[in-house]
Amino acid sequence: MLGLHDLPPELLEHIFSFACTDTGTTGRALSLVSRYVRDTSATNKLQSIALFGRVQILKFSNFLRSRDAEPARTRFLYIGGAKSLEVDLNELAERRLNDNLTTEEQGYLDSLTGDHPQDVDITGSAFGRPAADAISDILRHLAPTLQVLYIHVNKYIAQELLVDQTISLPRLETLTSWTGFPMRFNMRDNLECSLVPSSALRQLHVVDSDVHDQGCTPEAMFLDQGIRHFAPQLETLRISDLGSHYSERVPPCISLGIGVDIGAPYLWPELINPLPESLREILLKPAYFEPEIIHRVQQYQDVLREARRLAQHSQRVVLLRVDEKAPGPDRFLDEWLDNAGGRPILYDLPEVDIRSCVGEEHENR
Repeated sequence: MLGLHDLPPELLEHIFSFACTDTGTTGRALSLVSRYVRDTSATNKLQSIALFGRVQILKFSNFLRSRDAEPARTRFLYIGGAKSLEVDLNELAERRLNDNLTTEEQGYLDSLTGDHPQDVDITGSAFGRPAADAISDILRHLAPTLQVLYIHVNKYIAQELLVDQTISLPRLETLTSWTGFPMRFNMRDNLECSLVPSSALRQLHVVDSDVHDQGCTPEAMFLDQGIRHFAPQLETLRISDLGSHYSERVPPCISLGIGVDIGAPYLWPELINPLPESLREILLKPAYFEPEIIHRVQQYQDVLREARRLAQHSQRVVLLRVDEKAPGPDRFLDEWLDNAGGRPILYDLPEVDIRSCVGEEHENR
């Protein structure tokens, strides 16, 4: 009976290309089987990688630097598990009990808890910079092969990411982004895009989230350096958590971008660029409504009303249902895994009627 070690390397490589489509655990496990399996899986073992939190980001960056001459060939990258600055610092405080901190990390804690504590934003930026630099290094290492990228970091890391730098991801096809990436302010306070324009990018998913600088909100995606600039052949645009943070002007921006009048005024319409002609569908996902989270109820209602008008006036726009329960922090991990495994992405159903979710009077459509 033939065993794994009896199969030719060409066949094993093909098998491993299908096996290594998880968060990276299969690739690591294959490296421990035998020297023969480790060598034949080398091409595919880093094909899909998921990084959860600051520590894993820093470790993976160091790993890539240690094998700089050897390409990683990663096609699917998930940078998730974003934690608040408070949670990150609490973890440092726990590690300090075991004397497991670097001098730099000890300095972050001292700057907040010492005799002369610094402003939390100053410390947050300093604390976020090493992780931001590590993400930049990771993206540059993986740029030749990266096709699917999910990036969700806290606002302090996002603020420091690729400042005054641009990066080319020539094979990137699908991008899911929180905290404004790839839009950011440079050192001269000009709004810029950190991605070199690419016709390969066909699917963009923007999640409305808390940002350090309110200029890098979803609205920035529709300005001069936005979608039309960095994704000129975009086919699908998704915006999730609509109405949760800074997306109140997204429906008017979309209406201007596709040339549809929904009666929603925008203060500076001349600043909005037309969306790419290749764009086939725009999917809008309202935020889960929870009064403890969404304090501006009227603004939330207005955003949904305008999004509904968009869906009524354009066949390209679909308004998706509101979630029935609060989603988890890594709610898009399964979707990323489906991408890595070559499985079709199943979106939520279009809304039937979401007005009852926000206390509006039910009306027949």
